[in-house]
Amino acid sequence: TQSTWGRISKTDCCILNATVQSEIMTLEKTFLAYCKFGAKEKNDLDSKNFKKMLIAAKLLKMKNLTDPEMDIIFTKAKKASKDLKVTFPIFEGQMVSQIAKAAYGGDDEENRKKVIEKLANLEDPTINTKVQKVANKDVARLNDAKGFTGAHKQRFDAETGQGLGKAGRSDQVENTGYVGAYKNQNTYDKK
Repeated sequence: TQSTWGRISKTDCCILNATVQSEIMTLEKTFLAYCKFGAKEKNDLDSKNFKKMLIAAKLLKMKNLTDPEMDIIFTKAKKASKDLKVTFPIFEGQMVSQIAKAAYGGDDEENRKKVIEKLANLEDPTINTKVQKVANKDVARLNDAKGFTGAHKQRFDAETGQGLGKAGRSDQVENTGYVGAYKNQNTYDKK
């Protein structure tokens, strides 16, 4: 088959080349962001962050790109490097084509470009710490602190329903020198 490059004029070729270079630079930025997720000074990708990247790009579970296939791609790339680390040149050179082959059924230029585009357009990884409240009335009843009894009732503010933190979980220690059940506290000097 004839490549796309053979049918394009030199001017169009330069424009396309600049676009590809721009996407590669964006891909490298994304790659480094996922490398550093969880460890500030890393420049190599680990398996956990590789999977996070594929999930965010919605490439995992496409066609034949399953969890075992993802692990195989990662292991092959890691073994191909001298120091057993997946750096950007290895990622871009080997892994992108293997991802394209598994996700789209072939590692031709068009499929590689699709993978690069999806990965380059990712935002930096974040930790999802927002808890969404459920509007379901059955679940809302379970989360209503006014209905709590016993030890659980003491852990929440009755009016706001907010947790009391450490004050609600443990008895506060009073360093007065008296035992807790002593009733004649502070009466020694009054006799």
